[in-house]
Formats: sequence, structure tokens, C-alpha cells
Amino acid sequence: MPFAVVALKKSCRAMLLETPVPQVSLAVSPNELKAINDLIEGTIFQLNIDNFLSDICNN
Repeated sequence: MPFAVVALKKSCRAMLLETPVPQVSLAVSPNELKAINDLIEGTIFQLNIDNFLSDICNN
């Protein structure tokens, strides 16, 4: 099988992402999963920065 076809098939595979709600699961591609991960990491970083600045301002 040519490399391009293999790469294309791998990028089209979906993974089932479980959510906190048992009745809801999401089918996501590897690219979408990376984007979700980046979003979560960015949100956690922002929350940590907000808490840090809040602590500095209160002291």
C-alpha cells in the first residue's frame, strides 16, 4: 500500500472519547483529539495564571 494511502487512512480513523455523562461519547479524529487536548491545557494554564495573580494581588 502506498505511504500516502496509509497516512490518509490513519488520519481518518476516529476514536471514541468518553465524557463525564455516561450517555454521551464523542467520535473524534486524532487531530481533533489533539485540538481538544490543547484547549484543555490552555484553559488549565489560564486558570493557574489567574489564581497566581489573584494570590499576588491579595498579598
